[in-house]
Amino acid sequence: MKLILCNGLDEQANLLLKGKYEQLDVINLVEEIQALGRSEVRETFNLLKQIIAHKLKLEYSQLIYPRKHWQDEIDEFYEQLGLFLTKTVRNKLDLYKIYQAAKKKVLKQYDVNLLNKCPYSWDDLLAELDD
Repeated sequence: MKLILCNGLDEQANLLLKGKYEQLDVINLVEEIQALGRSEVRETFNLLKQIIAHKLKLEYSQLIYPRKHWQDEIDEFYEQLGLFLTKTVRNKLDLYKIYQAAKKKVLKQYDVNLLNKCPYSWDDLLAELDD
């Protein structure tokens, strides 16, 4: 099914490039573009949730052993985040909601006291993308 979908999108892209607008399947093309946008927002939300959760574990957990693993995962999540994060995607994300999801995840695993407000700003979180 996915192969057919990709081929269909490739055909639509070729029609666009050739200026054959009358042959476009506009309704399906719009649906696919919207689905792709939602997918990128969802993937970015999940990566940021993982980054925040791991940062919280590093900051609030007393455990020593998994710290390197958590940092390695943060680095990997940032690498993936660089593939998805655009200004458009960023504008569709709510840091409060991402933090609440990350906080919930951490609290299921560890008995720690976490702030109600996200301790990291967008600038804090995205600064590591520039490194």
